[in-house]
Amino acid sequence: MLTEYVRGWLSALIDGEGSLTLACHRARGSNMGWWRPLLDIGNTNLDLLKTAQRLIGAGNISYHRGKLNHKDWYLLEVTSGGLRVVLPQLGLIVKEKQRLLLIEALKLLENKHGRDRRDERLSEIWTEMKCLNRKGRP
Repeated sequence: MLTEYVRGWLSALIDGEGSLTLACHRARGSNMGWWRPLLDIGNTNLDLLKTAQRLIGAGNISYHRGKLNHKDWYLLEVTSGGLRVVLPQLGLIVKEKQRLLLIEALKLLENKHGRDRRDERLSEIWTEMKCLNRKGRP
């Protein structure tokens, strides 16, 4: 269980810097594929992301070279296992709809290991999240 302070800190970080998505991967030449629930947090401060990773208790951090005059940056990716633990403990403001949809998707995927692309509700969640995450949305 996360403390109230840590829940607030993680919630603010995810609302400000994070992205909650349900990715849909398709096997080449097939209608089959799999779902991948994901939390991404990108930042130029590696210590910030290491702290988030430690508090969440899961995730991988990757390095990305900045383009032109931009700084190099890092990406923390948290997948299903970590999301199942941390998302129910948080309350977001800006991305609360995405959080609730991803929790629902995680429950639907619990026994499927993300492999059934044909699930109608997962397709609906994917479409809703895609609209919610669209840049420049009204």
